[in-house]
Amino acid sequence: MGKASARHSGWFWDETNSRLSCYIRGTEVLRVDDSNADLALLVNGLSGLSASNVSFNDGILMQFGDGGDGVMLNRATTLTAGTELTDVIVGTSVLADIPANSLIVSNITADGDIVWVAQTGGNSIEYMRVDASALELVINEASNDINLRVESNGNTNAIFVDAGNDRVGILTAAPGVALDVTGAVTASGIVSADEWQTTGGGTVTQGAGTGRATAFTLSTTTGVITLDDASLAAAAEATAVWTNTTINATSTVIVNHAASGAGNPEDLLITVGEIASGACEITVSNLSGGALTAAVDVNFVVLGGASS
Repeated sequence: MGKASARHSGWFWDETNSRLSCYIRGTEVLRVDDSNADLALLVNGLSGLSASNVSFNDGILMQFGDGGDGVMLNRATTLTAGTELTDVIVGTSVLADIPANSLIVSNITADGDIVWVAQTGGNSIEYMRVDASALELVINEASNDINLRVESNGNTNAIFVDAGNDRVGILTAAPGVALDVTGAVTASGIVSADEWQTTGGGTVTQGAGTGRATAFTLSTTTGVITLDDASLAAAAEATAVWTNTTINATSTVIVNHAASGAGNPEDLLITVGEIASGACEITVSNLSGGALTAAVDVNFVVLGGASS
């Protein structure tokens, strides 16, 4: 076979380099290299042929590996769930309907994986793999410092995995703890924890000298209340209205006499009375045998409740 001229097409065997080439209008477009078993598709400036328009028709099976274990196929028609496809979907398949004009990527080797790798800074890094033997889709199998970000319609960080700090954020790109959620959380089952800690607390002083029944406001779910230090007679009690917008009618409000404050917890009892939406009553009772004037510090936590 001779080399095609600039006006003709044909095949040419290069004895010196042990390769077979295909020419179109004198330009080499395909080469089979016998010395290293390579097949090369070339563009070489041929009019009408470029890297952007080398195409494979629907139904053309692209196979990789000696046994065609890795395959790609663009299917023109819908493939019904549970339907096998020769050399593409084998055995008793477990899959949903595949719509028409879908690109199917498959590895039909038993327990064969599919791995996605990209080069960063001169080094190849694995980003994702299908682990067939473990029945897992794994992100960052090699444990690199690769963050995972899932974007929703309204938030760029609907889910964010901070790989370097081993943290997960929901609606935040800067999780400060193992699981950091911005916004409300609803659970239909039991929520268990070894330790329960609230944030976003506050402090308020009822008002020295204004009386222990003076109303006050602090709208946080946790914090410290410093009660008035007006004299409270033996066996007497005083009740004040505490306005707190985090409280609803079904909330539970927990209070206790803080060690940091004045007064003896055995002498002054702190209790919560009527709870309503936006407020509750807090009562201090003198259990001692004499009048007391201590400005008591009260720790509190508001737990949201529900009637159904």
